[in-house]
Amino acid sequence: MITTTIRVGLRTLTNGTKLSVYRCFLNGMQGIETDEQAIEYVRTRINNDWGLNRGMLLNCIDNNDYSIERG
Repeated sequence: MITTTIRVGLRTLTNGTKLSVYRCFLNGMQGIETDEQAIEYVRTRINNDWGLNRGMLLNCIDNNDYSIERG
């Protein structure tokens, strides 16, 4: 099974630890095969689930401030 983690709003601490404002885990990737589809899925989740910081997170995506990790 493929697991995908999408992190939005990245920053790295001085000790090398990576943090993100929003993190989404996808297991199995059913119906989501490309990075573009994964980002669209996350964009939809943010639109539906987030209130106050929604605009900030969507701006992070628009500015490529995200990472996609597959394992």
